[in-house]
Amino acid sequence: MGRPSTFALRYYAYRVTSAAGFTAPIWYLYLYANGLSYFEVAVVNAVWWSGLLLFELPTGYVGDRIGRRESLLLGTGTVTVATLAMIPASTLPAFAVVFAVWAAGQTFRSGADDAWLYDGLDKDDSDATFLHLRSRGTALALVTTGATALVGGWLAEANIEYTFLAAAIVSALGLPILWTFPASRDPDDETLGTFEALPVLREELGRPGVRSFVLLIGLFTGVHWGVNFFVQPVSVDLGVSRTGLGVLYAGFTGLGALGSYRAEWIAERIGIDTWFRAIPVGLAALLVAVAFLPALAIPAFVAIRTAKSTATPLAADWLNDRIGSVGRATVLSAQGMVATALTVPFELGAGSVAELLGPLSTVALFGAVLGSLTVGILALGRPFARSVGTDSSCSENPADGGGIAGRSG
Repeated sequence: MGRPSTFALRYYAYRVTSAAGFTAPIWYLYLYANGLSYFEVAVVNAVWWSGLLLFELPTGYVGDRIGRRESLLLGTGTVTVATLAMIPASTLPAFAVVFAVWAAGQTFRSGADDAWLYDGLDKDDSDATFLHLRSRGTALALVTTGATALVGGWLAEANIEYTFLAAAIVSALGLPILWTFPASRDPDDETLGTFEALPVLREELGRPGVRSFVLLIGLFTGVHWGVNFFVQPVSVDLGVSRTGLGVLYAGFTGLGALGSYRAEWIAERIGIDTWFRAIPVGLAALLVAVAFLPALAIPAFVAIRTAKSTATPLAADWLNDRIGSVGRATVLSAQGMVATALTVPFELGAGSVAELLGPLSTVALFGAVLGSLTVGILALGRPFARSVGTDSSCSENPADGGGIAGRSG
């Protein structure tokens, strides 16, 4: 494949501006520094996840109505304002409001970016594929997050509020880039009416293969975030310093970038179905082993975060190849809503379960849940059955063109 087209370069530039990770190393420290207790931080976190769940489908619908580029502009502007609002916020109600607004902005971008990219490729003269651009865009975003997280740690030493200012400035740079994006639809394009969206969702997500795949991705996402809850405390217990945590986080994003960058190679050489059948089960075994060999905790954290970064473009392309252009953002937002709904119990339950079992045993329990439910979904839902697609383009054989499918921390 030749040099990236102007279309691709603009997409990559947007992904970079949306991935500033200056605040990632100090996110919870900032909340604690403002006097919030562990319980209050959990409440704020619950507001974030509930906001994602509440706003995901409505904002996806708005994206289909006003256009994906306009939805991305609205989301980026909202996230920028919310980032700046973190600086004067100092109480639980203030943080709750900021997190709710931030979640709304994030959902205007989720679904709309993939839908815009997939549809925009039809108008681009290059021979780039969705997976090629999506995976490399994700890799660039992860590299940006890791690099800016290291800078964020240095900024926080001077003034912790500088990290939010830097993140807002970079986020705002995405607005002029988005203005240069081609419109995602023409005035005469077919769009969904208010009451037409639900039938489309029922049709697209009602097919057994698609439905079970959405559940599989939701389960994987939920376990990932549940395990992520323990990265810092477990690493510190194992002797990792705060400086070491910054390096560890940069390593997470670096390996995640590599996994995302190689997603197209994985699809062509290994196959999407093989990857999703093998990797979640293998990760489940590694997580369970942590309870018996604590030294495996950090390798397990690295493995699940790398796998999550790889799964994202794989899952997005798999779904895009199986849903129509009309209502695409709405359907992708519904998939995100399912993933968020399955994430909430893992995120909120992690702390309470750890109080009873301890962090390592909780990680092992999450691994057992991932492994057993993955096997059940694959056996009963059969997401990769050949009958899922509606034409030959939906074949799972990569040679036939089969497809692949927020805050940093």
